[in-house]
Order: sequence, then C-alpha cells, then structure tokens
Amino acid sequence: MTKIDKWLLIGLSLSIIAMVSGYLLWVGFTPAENMSHLSESNLSEIQRELAVNYELGDFLLNAGFTVFSTLLLALLVRKVLKVIKK
Repeated sequence: MTKIDKWLLIGLSLSIIAMVSGYLLWVGFTPAENMSHLSESNLSEIQRELAVNYELGDFLLNAGFTVFSTLLLALLVRKVLKVIKK
C-alpha cells in the first residue's frame, strides 16, 4: 500500500466520522408521538428546534458525504488503474 492509498483511507475514515457527528448534531432525539397530523413544514421546524446544532450538523453531514464519495472514487480509480497496468 502506497502513501497515497494510506492518506485516502485516512480521509475516508475522517469523512465517516464527520458524517456520523453531523447526523448526531442534525437530528433531534425525542420521541415522535402523534406527529402524523403535522405537515412537512411543521415537522421540519420542530426538527430544527430540537436539534443540537442543525446548521453545523447539516454542513458536516453533506461535506462528509461529498468528501467520502470523492475519496472513494479516487481510491477505486487508483485500484482499477493498478489492475489494468498489470
């Protein structure tokens, strides 16, 4: 395994940590009792109020997913190119 592969794997790990932390900040952990009568906009507003830090969680979740996807694609391309060169 080369240095670049190790850095890509470290980046994948960090992006997974960012996605999990973002999700934990984004979601509000309260029981959802009788919320079927609420509209979508009301549910979204309640989620924003109950979340620890909705904006930061949303950013970490989306940034973590974007970085994870990019690094995974880069790692797969490197592996495919290695197989093709052999």
